[in-house]
Amino acid sequence: MYNRTGIPLHFLTRVVMIIKIRYAFIYIVLIIAFTSLSLAAFSQTTVKGVVVDKAGNTVNGATVHIKETNLLGATDSSGRFILQNVPKGYLTVAVSCIGYNPYVRQILVTDQKVYEEQFVLIPVAQMLDEVLVTAEKDYNNLKHLPDTRGTLIFAGKKNEVIILDKTNANTAENIARQVFAKIPGINIWDFDGSGLQTSISTRGLNPHRSWEFNIRQNGYNVNSDLFGYPESHYNPPTEALHAIELVRGGASLQFGPQFGGMLNYVIKDGPTDRNVGYESRQTLGSSGTFNSYNALGGQVGKLNYYAFYNYRRSNGYRPNSQYYSYAYYAGLHYRFNEKIKLGFEFSRYYYVNQTAGGLSDAQFQTDPYQSTRGRNYFQPNLNIPALTLDVAFSQDTKLSLKSNYFIGQRNSVMFIASPLIPDSINPLTLKYAPRQVDRDYYHSLTNEMRLLHNYSLAKTSNTISGGLRFSDAHTHRQQKGQGTTGTDFDLSLIAPYQLDLDFTTFNYTLYAENIFRPFEKFSITPGLRYEIIDTKVSGNTNYDFNPSDYTKTRNQLLAGLGLQYKINELNTIYANWSQAFRPMLYSDLIPSATLDTVDRNLKDAHGYNSDIGIRSNLNDILILDIDLFYMRYEDRLGSIGMLNGAGQSYLFKTNVGTTASAGVESFIEFHPTALKKTKSSIGDIAIFSSLAYDHAEYVKGAIAPNGVSLTGNTLENAPKWIIRSGLTWSYKWVSSTLEYSYVGKTFSDAANTVSSTNGIVGIVPSYGVTDWNTTIRFSRYNVNFGVNNLTNEKYFTRRISTYPGPGILPADGRTVHFSLGVEF
Repeated sequence: MYNRTGIPLHFLTRVVMIIKIRYAFIYIVLIIAFTSLSLAAFSQTTVKGVVVDKAGNTVNGATVHIKETNLLGATDSSGRFILQNVPKGYLTVAVSCIGYNPYVRQILVTDQKVYEEQFVLIPVAQMLDEVLVTAEKDYNNLKHLPDTRGTLIFAGKKNEVIILDKTNANTAENIARQVFAKIPGINIWDFDGSGLQTSISTRGLNPHRSWEFNIRQNGYNVNSDLFGYPESHYNPPTEALHAIELVRGGASLQFGPQFGGMLNYVIKDGPTDRNVGYESRQTLGSSGTFNSYNALGGQVGKLNYYAFYNYRRSNGYRPNSQYYSYAYYAGLHYRFNEKIKLGFEFSRYYYVNQTAGGLSDAQFQTDPYQSTRGRNYFQPNLNIPALTLDVAFSQDTKLSLKSNYFIGQRNSVMFIASPLIPDSINPLTLKYAPRQVDRDYYHSLTNEMRLLHNYSLAKTSNTISGGLRFSDAHTHRQQKGQGTTGTDFDLSLIAPYQLDLDFTTFNYTLYAENIFRPFEKFSITPGLRYEIIDTKVSGNTNYDFNPSDYTKTRNQLLAGLGLQYKINELNTIYANWSQAFRPMLYSDLIPSATLDTVDRNLKDAHGYNSDIGIRSNLNDILILDIDLFYMRYEDRLGSIGMLNGAGQSYLFKTNVGTTASAGVESFIEFHPTALKKTKSSIGDIAIFSSLAYDHAEYVKGAIAPNGVSLTGNTLENAPKWIIRSGLTWSYKWVSSTLEYSYVGKTFSDAANTVSSTNGIVGIVPSYGVTDWNTTIRFSRYNVNFGVNNLTNEKYFTRRISTYPGPGILPADGRTVHFSLGVEF
């Protein structure tokens, strides 16, 4: 039985039992932490100071920020400020105030209890109006993570952070190529403009629902099952995000063994300067698109809260591609004192998407926006409650606990057949053919504890971070049920499921990394991760290859090493090597379509990632991050396009061989107007380009059933070139971006099939898309408008053998959007 939210009622009992029995130790840890912290007195370093002008007069209302932390303060009427719980080491203090030039200075915080300084601000030559304040704005929306943050280590790792409120993009529709424009090497499956799912990858990995990444929100997992079915159906509205953090393959030691790394969605916090703040943004667009985003947040005493509700609907660009979606979130974070913060968060995501079906090559050439299907629907229904606890035992020792439960469904009802077979009414029965009903039910509990400690060794400052992770993921999969002959979204059955399986994954993990600093500017970060993965499959299937009663236990040790040389705070050389691992997924064991077949001797995949690069910021005039990478992927799981005896195309799923991806990822942003010491009268101009070259091939290929070796073939889903360049002009309250995205051709299968009659396998041609977005901010209001695919490029990025195809899935043509927002 299910309630109106779609949550099975009987699982409430399961949750209670889990809390009472298996995971009671977590709550015992919480009680111990609260008790010990309330009784103990902790040492801390306090940074105090006064801000004055060059005449010695105190400055009221100046902002003081320690860049390496989240610590932020303001001066009072006497020009004084206090920042507590400041970490030791070299820190960069930035002081700013309206009417004064910004001031940045590096300080050294040691073991002393109180550090006190005076900061002198120089008034600007002339105060004209608020234009002066706007000119001081940092327009760069691509940042990088510090060496440590909270209980995490990022030293020596390839990473990027997208700041969303500085990004000119169509966030109302989650257009991924615009949001990720400045991150080099992001390959995107752009098969509809809904933005309901984000399918991205890097370095020749498979973009399918971003499943090569460890996907997180506010630091906790939102994949349904990391090791059994890691597809990410959850996709928070971009308007709700403060930032998106991406750590490449070197993330495997701290977050998981995935080849892609870690992608973290950071939800906004409530404003801290008021009890109640409200944000609303309404968007209208092409094809009947309407998006309503509304958020409420604030600070009441020690409690910070933020909640949003997002509703979106559209008729879709192609016929039969309408959708509607709901997303909401509530986050409560209570800070007992400077040491302890407890949080509760709840996220819900639900949508129904009518899918227009795939096309053959001939159909795409005739009309890329035609639809061959009018009765196909896809529906995720996801709920994610989470508990978080952050404890600072001292300035050197921090603990974090995160526990979340993923409760959800993924349902579909579709007529699945070659696009050459029409979905039409049978003249004999006067009815459509029955549709196929597939349903998944997810229940996954994850607990993660991390501890970071700073310590001295041989008169040098060092940092160790380690943790434990336990997850219990259960998936109940029912597929190939015979559905109705109707045309609406109906999951009713007229014949039972042919496939009814239960998947269970237990994962136990221990991991640690340590930053050794033999010299002030140089660090070495070795790390280890040990995974225990127990998987089990039970149930019934009508396939000749029956994976029921399949059990497997894996004990996997991963190692890694990071190197970093910090020339100064703005220029860093980094290098990283780490091992990666990908077990066979449950979907690998089962054919995804009637014609497809699965190799009975599948093996797990393994390999490693490596990077060496430089990040630099030359006085905000030239910003760059250039990285050389190499990724080796052994026993890679993939598909080979084949022809059966009847001449029909199908996919053979097997370990297709060992692949190597080598290339360069480069981001460069140039601000010509910043060449002058005085601010430009025309505002800020930024010219950026993110470029990735990837030479990806099979260095050791399997022998396909037709006797052809894959050695030397180009890796599928691996464009050789991905280039996204743009020009942004910002002046006062206006910012406008014109952007061009070019993606080279790819193959859809390991055999490098050039074409097929039904569109399932073949070349995905190169394409180029131009987008334009403008944002205007005035007082409490903001306006955003733009055009997606300005030149109306006709292209596609994906071929597929099953739903929402099969066949070619075209991308949207030209669309427009207009948003009006208000904040108060």
